[in-house]
Amino acid sequence: MSFLLLALCLSLRILPILSNWNQFHGRSNKSGFANVNGPRTLPQLEFRTSVGCHHWGASCWVPGFTGTDSSPAIGPDGTVYIGSYDKHIYAVDAQSGQIKWNSTAGSSLIGIESSPAVNEFGEVVVGSYNKGIWCYNGTTGAVVWQYNTAGYVASAPALSEHDGGLITYVGSVDGCLYALEMATGRLVWKYNSTQSIWGPPSVSNGLVFFGSGGAANPYSDKQARIHAVNASTGVKLFSILLGQQIQSCPALNGNKILYVGNYDHCVYAINTTSISVLWKTCTAGRIESSVALYTAAITTVDMVVVGSADGFVYGLTQDTGRVVWKTNIGKQVGSSPAVDSEGRVYIGGDPGIYCLNGTDGRVIWKYQTTTLIGSSPALSNDGSLLVGGEDGWLYKLVGG
Repeated sequence: MSFLLLALCLSLRILPILSNWNQFHGRSNKSGFANVNGPRTLPQLEFRTSVGCHHWGASCWVPGFTGTDSSPAIGPDGTVYIGSYDKHIYAVDAQSGQIKWNSTAGSSLIGIESSPAVNEFGEVVVGSYNKGIWCYNGTTGAVVWQYNTAGYVASAPALSEHDGGLITYVGSVDGCLYALEMATGRLVWKYNSTQSIWGPPSVSNGLVFFGSGGAANPYSDKQARIHAVNASTGVKLFSILLGQQIQSCPALNGNKILYVGNYDHCVYAINTTSISVLWKTCTAGRIESSVALYTAAITTVDMVVVGSADGFVYGLTQDTGRVVWKTNIGKQVGSSPAVDSEGRVYIGGDPGIYCLNGTDGRVIWKYQTTTLIGSSPALSNDGSLLVGGEDGWLYKLVGG
């Protein structure tokens, strides 16, 4: 879409075509699936753009927080938005790699770990360690609104249409899940989980699903819960005790089974009708990665795929949790996988960006980087791949 056509659409509030990847893990259901073909063969670097600190220094000195772990979101005009530990959110031209604008989200020492979400009109919302949720004009970077919370916001917003309006759902370490009107930042409702919320929520079938657990220290081992609340009212449907700590984003399949990873090293499948654990499959490391779901239409069986801090990516069956394959891609995997229309799995490793065969886990290609890729890849409408790195770069990869 041309800039002039987009500007006309925005002035008339006509909805442009939404990107396949306008928020963390694709769309509001957070399945990690995009109906496009990503790079099939070893891709070429179209650009890399500096979006954060490349080493500890005056602007980025907190150990363990360098570069970016934020995941890109793609706007209706193709602009790429990503947060950074240097306290800024960046808007990057997807063709040239040039920075259109950057803006701070407060003065927190750690900055932005949250992944942005962008609506059809190019307005961008993101959480900040400065204890707030910020909305920006995607064209100019001007602040549209700001909502203050009582705790850090590392959670990535989920955008979903309800009751005739677009709502942004985002959790905070203060224990609350907030539902805010995207246009104004007005609080629609908030739900107090009584535990810190670190991971992103997902929205499916009129419900919001999210995990809680731990405290202000994201690595504290506390008994965690999975919650389901009504997306329009915030009224609780259920909560269930589950492991130690949840930073993984839950994803619901068509059979009403919810899948999520846990710091206790396990992936859980929860029956949302009986509100019980259907199965759990454990790895040798904590799971921060969010699950991606794909069906037998593109592989041999319905699959769950997820990364683990043990360095492996796991392919599990949705019905039983049986390990179909596991593939080592480094020392740890915190990145969340993206799956394309032909069943290829794209995920960040330690170090590098990997493409795996979703049927057997075979490595199709690896793009070498210098440091861990904790950001989760975004698949653009044109089939290119965008991802951030702890080395401070935003990468755009294109391939056949």
